[in-house]
Amino acid sequence: MDLIPADYRRARALRRVLVATAVGVVAAAGCLGAARLGLSAAVERTGETLRTVELQRAEVEARRAALGLLEVEHDALAARLESLQRRRRGIAARDALLAVDAVLDGRVWFVDWRFERDQGGPDGSASMAIRGQAEDHAALADFVQRLVERPEVADVRLIGTRARRYTRGAVVEFEAAVGLPG
Repeated sequence: MDLIPADYRRARALRRVLVATAVGVVAAAGCLGAARLGLSAAVERTGETLRTVELQRAEVEARRAALGLLEVEHDALAARLESLQRRRRGIAARDALLAVDAVLDGRVWFVDWRFERDQGGPDGSASMAIRGQAEDHAALADFVQRLVERPEVADVRLIGTRARRYTRGAVVEFEAAVGLPG
C-alpha cells in the first residue's frame, strides 16, 4: 500500500525534472559563456597577430622600395664607374706630356697643348693637339722625327705650318696632331 499521495509524487517528479532542466540550462549557459570567452580571446590573439603581420608587411614594402632606390643608385654608380674606367684606359696625360718633353731640345716651343681622350673608344686611345713655334723647318722636322720614334706615340700629323717674321728674326708656326695608342 502506498501512503504517498499521487499528486505529491507527481509534483515531486515534476520538481526533479525542473531542477534537472534548470541545472542543464545553467550548465549550458556556463558552457556558452566559457566558449564565448575562449572565442573572444582567440579573436583578440588573431587580431594582434594580424596587426603584427600588417606591420611586418608594411616594413617589407618600405624595405623593398628602399632596395629599389638603392638598385637604381647602384646602376647609376656602376655606369659612372665604367665611364671613369674607360676614361682611365690608355696613356695618362702626364705620360704623354713627358714623352713630348723628352724630345724637346729648346729649338721648338709650345703656344698651346691639349690632351683629349677618345670618349667613345673602348681601347682608351687619346690624342694631343699641339700649337707651337720652331726656329726653322729643320728644327720642326727633327722634333717630329724624334716624337714619332717614341713608344708612347702612335702617329704625328702636321696640320699646317707658316713662316712668320718678327723684327728680331723668323719662326715657323705649326699645328700638329699626335695620336696616342690605347
